[in-house]
Amino acid sequence: LREKLSNRGVEVYQVYFQDHSTPKGSKQKFLLGVEAPDPVNEAERAVLVMNILGAVGDAALGYEEENYEIRFQTSRREEVGSYKIGPQEAKALLKAEMEVSDLTLIPPVQGG
Repeated sequence: LREKLSNRGVEVYQVYFQDHSTPKGSKQKFLLGVEAPDPVNEAERAVLVMNILGAVGDAALGYEEENYEIRFQTSRREEVGSYKIGPQEAKALLKAEMEVSDLTLIPPVQGG
């Protein structure tokens, strides 16, 4: 998957993949988490999100349900915001029935 992201020019800090299928390995659903540098503007953020979704398609993982958590961070790894994208949203984005700007950018949790 990292190779597919790289092929699309996606720079990431970290990628994690969690199989949420029951039983494990039955390829029902997964969560892909990506920590990426925060783009300069909303247009670049949209391109980054679409490249991440496209890279998963390129990887042909074969899961029924895809869930994504894409976190944007500064160069000092401070979170700027994130998107949580469910299976219906991912399909709508890939079919151009929805735009990344339609997603809600979730602000980072303050404090801790």
